[in-house]
Amino acid sequence: MANGGIQTHPDSGRAKLNLPVMQPNLTYIGADGQITDQLELPQELRLNSIRHLAIRNDGTVGFAMQWQGDLGADLPIIGLHRPGQPARLMAEDDPRLRNLNGYGGSVAFSRDGRHIAVTSPRGGVLQIADCDTGALVQEIRLSDVCGLASDDTGFVITSGQGVVAAIDADRVIPRRQHDLAWDNHLIPLS
Repeated sequence: MANGGIQTHPDSGRAKLNLPVMQPNLTYIGADGQITDQLELPQELRLNSIRHLAIRNDGTVGFAMQWQGDLGADLPIIGLHRPGQPARLMAEDDPRLRNLNGYGGSVAFSRDGRHIAVTSPRGGVLQIADCDTGALVQEIRLSDVCGLASDDTGFVITSGQGVVAAIDADRVIPRRQHDLAWDNHLIPLS
């Protein structure tokens, strides 16, 4: 379970009340409802709200975060975790992380599990990282991109501008253009 750690005011929309003390975590709960493991980020990353999850076939959890502090630093926005182990943050020192604008909108593993992708509608970008090395291997600019899922050839994305496209190697392959504005979640049905 991704616990973003942000307390919001019930009457004033999304006003954030607890940023000075927020403590996001990734919590694992057993079938009996008991906590089996819990991950908290290092103190310097406590403003990185854990928001979206993907699970690889081997049980590795991929997570996307949304930074609640000042922008401008090369902040990790995607990570990997296995219970009982520390988190592995992807592309920690890559300056292209700034292109995400501190915001991970959706996260997905490739079908073969070798890559993890994150979208950022605020940054207008999709980034793909190698799960073994943690390095960014691809970045594609797409306005208002957010929905993300894997398919047989790579990834499928959707945008708030009605775009449905496939991502294959370094190409964006348009599939459809709709009058609909897609939301930030996409679930594969195959």
